[in-house]
Amino acid sequence: MTQLQVVATVQTISEAHLLPVIEQMLKQFPFEILGFHADNGSEYVNHAVARMLDKLRIEFTRSRPRRSNDNGLAETKNGAVVRKEFGYAHIPQRHAARFNTFCREYLNPFLNFHRPCLFATDKLDPKKPGRIKRVYRPEDAMTPLDKLASLPEASRQDSRLTGPAPRRTVIHQTEIKLRSAPMALAEPDKAHYRHFGHITVPDLFDAREVDAVIADIHAWGEAFLAELPAARRAWYVDGGVKAREVLRKLDNPHHHREPVRRLARTPALVSIVESLIGPGVSVCFSQIFFKPPGGGGPKPAHQDNFYFGPNDPDGLVTAWIALDDATLENGCLYFGDGTNRGPVYAHEAPADEPYNLQLPAAILERQPMTPAPVMRGGVSFHHGNTFHQSGPNLSTRWRRACALHYVNARTHFEHPALPYDEGSMLRVS
Repeated sequence: MTQLQVVATVQTISEAHLLPVIEQMLKQFPFEILGFHADNGSEYVNHAVARMLDKLRIEFTRSRPRRSNDNGLAETKNGAVVRKEFGYAHIPQRHAARFNTFCREYLNPFLNFHRPCLFATDKLDPKKPGRIKRVYRPEDAMTPLDKLASLPEASRQDSRLTGPAPRRTVIHQTEIKLRSAPMALAEPDKAHYRHFGHITVPDLFDAREVDAVIADIHAWGEAFLAELPAARRAWYVDGGVKAREVLRKLDNPHHHREPVRRLARTPALVSIVESLIGPGVSVCFSQIFFKPPGGGGPKPAHQDNFYFGPNDPDGLVTAWIALDDATLENGCLYFGDGTNRGPVYAHEAPADEPYNLQLPAAILERQPMTPAPVMRGGVSFHHGNTFHQSGPNLSTRWRRACALHYVNARTHFEHPALPYDEGSMLRVS
């Protein structure tokens, strides 16, 4: 028993919300899952969950009726982990996605890599000859990952768990390896993307790569702004910042700037893109978003496929690379979950902002939007049909990002809403 644990949250225990989260949880374990043991609740014991587990070749068992001790260790985590971290008060459904992001990116790594657990040692009971006594010694305390690494079978299952180096170092080395090598998404991740229309992959780029891009785009931005004609300033200058003149965006950095071209060609990034839209991919368009502190303006809800008008709606994916931590305060993305499975709607623009094509208010009134914070170096991937928007930057920190729009070899623009230069296409695989 390693006590490795994964915490997740769902809006409801319905099939639509529960299945993708179960798949996401299974993927977070650093070993192959052979068995799934649930209590007797119908949210787990149903045909949909059984089919999913059968597809993953995972044995499905359930507890015996009125035998709560069958899941004794799991039940103890309700108090020691869930209630301790989240309390006892009711949490509204609309916060489920934010809590789930927190669990996946912060709580679960803390529980498994940094929080020690006690493990029992069996000893003969001197007071009762022949009986075994379980004792918990301070020297037996270790993190779940350390416990897993100590098992004789661990070195044969996962080379990341071997060696005397501290666990934090091992994890960091693994991240560097993933960035420089192909990294196709697992089936549960692709299922999540197909269902919700977006997925976030943390820590795809390191600080060195991000800093190089930031330094380059600021130098480029200063030169661009100095030569920008007055007639074009409304398209590029952020109207939300009153204290100074600062850019809102820059177009096609993959065509003009080598640091962004290096990002676009990163094997790990390209492999994920191919996992989502197929082989033979090119960057068809890209943008830098500055979202400066002190009032960086919002971006209204829209669908990328309205802008591009591709012949195949599934043949385009946007990789949104966070150059700073993107939070609720400084204007992270919001997504309309599941809108990738719907149509592309006609967009409209305010009379004084023809560049701000956006979804009509009547459409948005029927669609809740879920925040999707992503930390610096992480990448948010979203389908071209998925509704998305960002809020204003109300903080004192930048929220810079680089958006790379990829298409596969079979996709071209049939009826784009804006003109695009095919000569700027960058083939990356």
